[in-house]
Amino acid sequence: MKKHAMLIVVIIFAILCLSGFTGLFTGPPEPTGTYALVIRVIDGDTIVLEDDERVRLLGIDTPERRQYYFEEARERLREMVDSKEVLLETDKEERDKYDRLLRYVWINKTLTNLELVREGYAGTFMLEPGDKYYEELVAVESAARESGLGIWQFPDIENYSY
Repeated sequence: MKKHAMLIVVIIFAILCLSGFTGLFTGPPEPTGTYALVIRVIDGDTIVLEDDERVRLLGIDTPERRQYYFEEARERLREMVDSKEVLLETDKEERDKYDRLLRYVWINKTLTNLELVREGYAGTFMLEPGDKYYEELVAVESAARESGLGIWQFPDIENYSY
């Protein structure tokens, strides 16, 4: 009887693996892209690579100069990626109207774009048609707003368009 039960467990496991349920056991898929070294952080959502390409972080918007929390957002991105090798993941569009690369930026399996929103340094801003992580970004922005983190601690932030 034990052999029969063990055989059933093995068969069920094999069926699950072959039918695409491997994510239950291995976790989410790894992001794909190219690696590059960040040499400078311009602001909270723009970086410069060693080949002088400018990269605009997809899905987010941070305060501009002379706006609430500009320095804090830029400094947080600097802490996260400056002088580090990052993985650059594309979405549907390659470049914006300013000829910057549009990318999701990963550092050590952490999506930098998402972390900036989660910590209250950025709001969501989807540049059509890029929307790969839209739902995740909106969810963490909602939590940051409710907690009054970072940019969301200011009473008039609703008048600021992200």
